[in-house]
Amino acid sequence: MRWELKNEFAVIWGVSAILLVIAGLTELQIPRVVLGLPCILLFPGYVLVAALFPGKKGLSGAERLALSLGLSVVIVTLGGLILNYGLGIYPVTVFGYLFLFITCLSVLGWHRRRRLPAEERFCIVLDLDPKSRISSRADRVLVLALAGALLFASGSLAYVLSAPAVGERFTEFYLLDTSGRAENYPREVRPGEACRLILGIANHEHRDAVYRVKCLVNGHLEWRLGPLRLAHGERVERLVSFTSRSEPGEMQVVFYLYRDGETEHLRALHLWVKVVEAESEDGL
Repeated sequence: MRWELKNEFAVIWGVSAILLVIAGLTELQIPRVVLGLPCILLFPGYVLVAALFPGKKGLSGAERLALSLGLSVVIVTLGGLILNYGLGIYPVTVFGYLFLFITCLSVLGWHRRRRLPAEERFCIVLDLDPKSRISSRADRVLVLALAGALLFASGSLAYVLSAPAVGERFTEFYLLDTSGRAENYPREVRPGEACRLILGIANHEHRDAVYRVKCLVNGHLEWRLGPLRLAHGERVERLVSFTSRSEPGEMQVVFYLYRDGETEHLRALHLWVKVVEAESEDGL
C-alpha cells in the first residue's frame, strides 16, 4: 500500500495552531506533550529544509529527516535565547514563537514548491508494503540513529514533565506600611508613641515550614510571634507594632525570623527610627 501526502504544510500548521491554543488557554499536560514533541523536535527544521529544498532531488528521505531534527534543535535553542531577553520563556511564548516560525517557513516552502513542475515536487510517501526495504546501508544506519535519538528525547521530556526540577528555595520576609506599600515607614516618633507596620512572610521552600518572629527595640525584646506553619507558596501578613520607650535619639528596631525551631535566625530586618522630644502643651 502506497500513500502520498502532497501538502504536509497544512497538517504541520494545524497541529502548531492547536498546540498554541492549548498552551494559551488551558493547563492540559498530555496534549502539550503529544503535540509539543513534533512541534519542538521536527516541524521547525522540517519547514526550513522544505523551503531550502522544495524538489525531490538533492536530499534523500533519511537525510531530510536528519536535517530536520538537527535544525529544529538549533531553531528552538536560538528562539529560547531571544525570548529570554524579551518576552520571557513560558509555554505560550515558546509555542507562539514556533507557530510564527512554522507559519512563515511553511508559506515560503509551499510557494517555492508550487513553482516547480508537478513531477519534480517533493512529497511525503509512506510505503506500507512489507517487502519494501531502505535502499542503502547508510540510510538504514541513519534511520536507526534517528529513531534512537527520538526515543531518547521523548523519554527525557517525559521525565522532566513527570519529575520537574525543584527551583530555588527561599523565604520572603518583609515590612510594609499600614496601607500595604513599601513606602511610608515610621521615621520620627515621640517617646511612648506606638508605630504600626505590616510584617509579611512567604514560604518558597518547596515544603511546609514553621516560622517564628522576634522583635527587639534597642536590644530589648519587644514581642514574639509564632509559631506560624506555612505550606509551600503560602503567605501570611500580620499587623504588628512597637513602642518607643527611649530618650530622644536614634532607636534601632530589629525583626528576626526563625525557621523550624532553629536557633540561628534565617532573616533579619533593621529599621532605624528617630525619637524626637514631645511637644509641650502650649505648642512651644
